[in-house]
Amino acid sequence: MLNRLVAKGYLSRARVDGLLHFSPRVDESSFVTQASRRAVEGLLSLGAEAVTASIVDVLAERDPEQLEELGRLIRRRLREQGG
Repeated sequence: MLNRLVAKGYLSRARVDGLLHFSPRVDESSFVTQASRRAVEGLLSLGAEAVTASIVDVLAERDPEQLEELGRLIRRRLREQGG
């Protein structure tokens, strides 16, 4: 598994005194951002409209404040794109 993470660029590998040492190449925040983006892209491949509606519904039920934040993020992005 560690070798797979090396191949994907998440870890570096070095041999020290005959032992392999692995260390992260990205910080936790960057990893979470990349992983969540991949997860969302995978979900959207199922159908963007259904997934978007589900996200809104779940946030409305579980975390209305986060739903409001999502609305703010959407409005900001639309302004940035001129829409």
